[in-house]
Amino acid sequence: MEKINLKETNECIGQIAYFLVDNNNNFVEIEYCIGILFQRKGFAT
Repeated sequence: MEKINLKETNECIGQIAYFLVDNNNNFVEIEYCIGILFQRKGFAT
């Protein structure tokens, strides 16, 4: 799991992770979580 930081302030606004689901087809699942104060601002679109 990695932090998501704002470029301008280096403030942590969430986390992101990926998990290998199907090694034969190189299929991964991406999961992210954005802090409540930073939601609905387009960071995860």
